[in-house]
Parts: sequence; structure tokens; C-alpha cells
Amino acid sequence: MATQQLNKYTPVHWAIINNIPLKEEMLHYCNINDFDCYGIPGLHYAIHMQNIEVIQWLFSHGADPLLRNKNGFNAFQEAVCTRNEQIIKITYEKTYNYYETIYDERVIDGAQTLNELHDFQFTLHWELQTWVPLGTYLLPSDNNVIRKRGKNLRLDMNIIGFNHYTVQKGNGSLIFFGEDKNQFKKGEVIFVNHNEKTVTKLCGCGTQRKLKIEDVLKTNVTTMKTKIIFDCKEAKTMLGYERNENVNGVNCKVYNVTPFWAELITRELPSIIQKPKHFKSKIYDDEYIQLHIKDNILLRKNEKEILRKKTCQAEMWIGKGSIELSQFRILMKFLSKNFDNFNTFEDFFERNNLTDDFGFPLQFKIPLAFSLSVVANIKDYQATSPNEEIFEIPKAYNILDFTKN
Repeated sequence: MATQQLNKYTPVHWAIINNIPLKEEMLHYCNINDFDCYGIPGLHYAIHMQNIEVIQWLFSHGADPLLRNKNGFNAFQEAVCTRNEQIIKITYEKTYNYYETIYDERVIDGAQTLNELHDFQFTLHWELQTWVPLGTYLLPSDNNVIRKRGKNLRLDMNIIGFNHYTVQKGNGSLIFFGEDKNQFKKGEVIFVNHNEKTVTKLCGCGTQRKLKIEDVLKTNVTTMKTKIIFDCKEAKTMLGYERNENVNGVNCKVYNVTPFWAELITRELPSIIQKPKHFKSKIYDDEYIQLHIKDNILLRKNEKEILRKKTCQAEMWIGKGSIELSQFRILMKFLSKNFDNFNTFEDFFERNNLTDDFGFPLQFKIPLAFSLSVVANIKDYQATSPNEEIFEIPKAYNILDFTKN
């Protein structure tokens, strides 16, 4: 993985900004993926300046297209901001190739994690709720049956999509294969529409979606930065007592949770974008740095950046009778290896003296908007192995050409 060392600048940054030819000798003094004092890797400067020759040189020497700069944008998003079709296509292809490598590595870890877990099956009931009178009865809900056997996982659903705010009901399944299974390879995720008897591959080797350049050129660019906090306190009644409630026949303690905060950053792009000649060398003058260190210096003239912050306030019910905490810890171990800040869950377990026979979580409630929340709970949990046949696809089903999506 690339280092993320923060420098005033590196030889690579200096050369790109001042239109000096890049040489391999420069990499003796820095990593090609280092950040400068503004939190930006050299690749993003090359994209901003629309220097295709430099972009290709950086990619050929190991530039990471998945790196996000301080402002939360990756190489493809910066490319979209140029409105340059050739640069967009180059970065899209490189991003896909790089992502496929990372995906393969995570599939190995994910399959091993599934194998360590007990086989199980349970029902996840979810519904949208609102305090508006009778509103909840009009909102969608579903019972998702989740079954795991060995390294494979299946989720059955009755809501299979939305079309212009209208719920599409049917009989569908999402299946993750953690090992080769007939015509499907390890790491593939498929969606099975049992009503139409079709199979669509969503993830896995060779699942590159066709780039719809016309749509990309019409959109603004939005990114989201999140941080898992998991600040958790025991919920109280109006009289100050501990809140204990019954969920699916299990006595649970209720917690108020702040699981994460999120920042949504949208860049509104002008209709015409001119190719910049170059950055002025003063970009690394101490006085200039002090004035602009907090700015996004990749913003162009007439380009606006809109920031929206949100802290999620949720509720969580914990009680004995759901997924054992010992099993949940195995899942957290995998997530903490691949994502930041998941170790905060372990801190919560220790602070509240939760033992391995507790279920985590039995129910949770997350607000989506001012008057709308999603509530989900686990019921009918069984630590038993489902039938092997549920991971078989009937021969009559048609496997769609996913590359046309």
C-alpha cells in the first residue's frame, strides 16, 4: 500500500506543478503516492493540469488511483471535474484495475472470516417509521432471510428495488460465493430474480461496468468522508431509570448511540472548464501555505464547493438471544483490518462488561431524515447449517450479460 506521508512538497510534486519532465531518479527521494502539505498526491495535480503524458507516467510507476486527497476526492472524481473525456476514461480504467486487485485481497480475508463463523440462519426485519399519524403503515418494510454455510452467504428479499419512489416487490436473492461453486467463482456476488428467472453478477472478477461518459459529463461531483465514533450511553426513561424493553421475546437494554459522523462535499462545476497553464511556483512559499493550507487549492475559477455535515444519532437494543458477541468479534476483526475505527466497538464491549453470550445487536434504529427512521431487528436466530441446495442456481435461470448494464 502507498504511504501517506505529508510533505511540504516532493520532487514529484515540484516537477508536475512546474512542468518539469519526471524522471525515475526522483523516486529515490520520495514515494510516488506521498501527499504534499495541502494533502494532495502528485497524480491529482497532473489530472487537474490535464497533462495526459504525466498522468500515464505516474500510473505506470505505481500511482494509486484510490487515494483520496485531504478534501475527500479520489483520482476518478478529480478527473470528472476536468470534463476531459480522455482523462476520465484513463482514470476509470486504472481505478477498475486497481480496485480489482484490492477486491481479490479482501475476498480472501472475507471468505476466511465467514468460515470462522458458525453456520447460521435468521430473519432480519426492517421497516421505515415516521411520527406522522398513520404514515408508518404506508412506508415499506421487509423480512430478509439471511443464511450462511461455510464460506457462502445468501440474503433473500421481497423488495427488489425502487423506481421513481415506487417500491418494486418480488422474490430476489443476493448470494456471495466465498469459494468456487459450479459456474461461479470465489468472490462473486450475484443477484437472482426468481420471478424473472434471471441472474446478474454484481461483483467479482471481470465485472467492470461500462462507463457512461455522457452521464458523467452532466453531473457534479460529491464525496463523503465518514468516521466511526460509536459513542454509546445507556438510554434513560423520562424518570431517569434505565430503559429496558422487550424485543421478540428477549429482554434488552437500550443504548443511545452516535455511531459515526459524515461530511458530504459537493463540487458544483461550471459549464466550461479551461485547461490551466500551470500552478505558480509560489504554491509552496511559506506565506502562501499559511494563507491557503485549509483551502482546496484544486478548485477552479467559478467552481463551488458545498459542505454538509451530519452526525447520526441512533438507538440500539442489546440482549441475550441474538448473534453471540464472540461471533460478532470475528466480524469486527475483519472490518478493522480493512476499514478505520472499527476497534471502537471493542472499547464499547469492555466499558459495558458485555460477555460473549450477549447478542449484538438485537435491534437498532437510525434516523434518515427529520421525520423518518429505519428500524431493524433480528429474530429466529439459529446456529444451524442451511441446506447446501440454497446456493445452487436452477438450470432454467438465464445469466445476464452484466457488461451491458
